[in-house]
Amino acid sequence: MNDSILGKVLKNSFGDVDANGAVEIADATSALSIYAANGASVDPPVTGVNAQAADADQNGTVDIADATLVLGYYAAKGANIFDGTFPEYAAQNK
Repeated sequence: MNDSILGKVLKNSFGDVDANGAVEIADATSALSIYAANGASVDPPVTGVNAQAADADQNGTVDIADATLVLGYYAAKGANIFDGTFPEYAAQNK
């Protein structure tokens, strides 16, 4: 699903798995849970459009890179070394 369609379904952007309006540690945890479940061939704990939002780098798969991208953004915001949005951070750090 491309970003324009997903943006109409989700209230927030890629990276915001729980759609609470913030890209944070819980979103990285969800991405890791999906990645682990897929690796173990079990049903992931997050599905549907929320699971698609976990593909933070928009490469078509939820993997460890997505969680790393979310955690990097969260850390940069927390340390006041980045003041932009998650999509801006992701574009600079893919």
